[in-house]
Amino acid sequence: MSQYATIAELYTYGAPAVAFGSLTSDVLTNALTAASSIADGFMRSRYAMPLTTWGSDLKQAVCKIATYEVLSVRGYNPAAGADVNLLNRHLEAMAWLKGVSRGEIHLDVTPALATPSQGSAVVVSSFRRGW
Repeated sequence: MSQYATIAELYTYGAPAVAFGSLTSDVLTNALTAASSIADGFMRSRYAMPLTTWGSDLKQAVCKIATYEVLSVRGYNPAAGADVNLLNRHLEAMAWLKGVSRGEIHLDVTPALATPSQGSAVVVSSFRRGW
């Protein structure tokens, strides 16, 4: 499994560093890994895993999910300030991943090469057998 975003990208796409307070880099890394695993669950039906390259769209979705999960544990209050925005961004990311899974959204990714256990190859030949 890959981790699709870094802590620096979490601060760019998820929430400013100050929002995470004194949470350690281990906590943030674990949240990004967990959010990446959630994303894998949606993408697995469309792409051979693991992905070897991906774009900022996937990074953004992972960061939105990780931000919501981390800040929910720390203390999420939907009635306070921008906290409702965290929920909306999380729901938006989850809906986007559902669209990816259904084939409505096409990612610019490089999937892993398929292995024999992931399917069979089709060989086409113009040679006609006469038997």
